Amino acid sequence: MRTRRSIDINADIGELTDGGVTDAELMPLITSANIACGGHAGDGETMLRSCLAAQASSVAIGAQISYVDRSTFGRRRLDIPRSQLAGQLRDQLAALSEQADRAHTQVQYIKPHGALYHACLDDFETAEVVGELAAEHDLGILTMPEGALRQWSTARGIRVFAEAFLDRGYARDGRLHSRTHPQALLTAHEVGVRLDEWHEVDYLQAESLCVHSDTPGAAHIARIARDHLKTMGVSVRAFIDQSAIDQ
Repeated sequence: MRTRRSIDINADIGELTDGGVTDAELMPLITSANIACGGHAGDGETMLRSCLAAQASSVAIGAQISYVDRSTFGRRRLDIPRSQLAGQLRDQLAALSEQADRAHTQVQYIKPHGALYHACLDDFETAEVVGELAAEHDLGILTMPEGALRQWSTARGIRVFAEAFLDRGYARDGRLHSRTHPQALLTAHEVGVRLDEWHEVDYLQAESLCVHSDTPGAAHIARIARDHLKTMGVSVRAFIDQSAIDQ
């Protein structure tokens, strides 16, 4: 096993209706923020608040693009024309970029959300739509270590970064359990055990570890991850630009 020197912690930000309380708890603990930009959640106000908070904490900003489907929080796969999907994702990125400009920062990567994330693992047409958006704006992509989006983007020289999910259960095929599965979410204790196991296999060779803001105790889980990494001598740095924000 090679010696791991640094790793990123990312979280979905700007999704909840708690007035930003959970996001404020998470922001000092993460190094990359996947900001909801209007598809499944979020609006101009939450995007600006998230960008300002990320800027203040030296956290990298990513656009959390999704199917436009607030009724299911973007967790239902939609069968829509390619051109329509491309337009929706372009609009979401533009909306977040506008707020990032107001906060004197910028979007540095994109990460699909929910059903779109999973569609990009198997559907090359959907993956191409997302990959083309990243290429058009010279942005990185955060996704799983394997899948159509990674294959399509890597073949075209687009920067792709792999993530592993701290708080989600994995099936035997390496994909995430459905949200309805009894082992879909891990407890804080289980996350601690997982981190010890993952350290032995270089954290699955991921550049980033993800915690979902809507997981109960999300900030506690992020703190467990930071404490574990510190104990193991692993620095916490943003994967996209490697800016150190150790605390």
